[in-house]
Amino acid sequence: MPLNLTDFRSAYESGDFARPNLFAVEIPFLGRNFEFKCKAASSPASIVPEVLVSYQNRKVKIAGDREFEAWTISVYNDEGQNTRQEVLDWIALSSGSGLSISGDAPEDYKKTASLVRYNRKGEEVSKLTLYGVFPTNIGEITHDWEDNNTVEMFEITLAYDYYE
Repeated sequence: MPLNLTDFRSAYESGDFARPNLFAVEIPFLGRNFEFKCKAASSPASIVPEVLVSYQNRKVKIAGDREFEAWTISVYNDEGQNTRQEVLDWIALSSGSGLSISGDAPEDYKKTASLVRYNRKGEEVSKLTLYGVFPTNIGEITHDWEDNNTVEMFEITLAYDYYE
């Protein structure tokens, strides 16, 4: 069968390919401008582990409970360190800060976030809403005298209950 470019392109119903740079991350808790500060985000993974059930020397695999992997985003840092401080304050809501061991109730620190995908016309193609989001890790910032033509960035790892 010869290569038919028309058949290849028609296999993509929208007529175009998805672009990984056409997205926005919305976490209203971190302010209206956070979507401009988020440089990169992955689509979070989910896993359905297998459960082995034994019967007469045979193993039968059945689906286990769905699990949601951590979500990591990369964020541009502003000169005043405001975004980083907001995330540090958010972590303090869940686990206290410094020597304090008290934290707020889950309904106070768990938030909602969205990963919105756009097409090349700027139209929303899909929206993934994550529920029960809270930060579990704020990545390091490397300070380097030779690194003069880049913007400071850090990663945030977020846990969440589920997404739709």
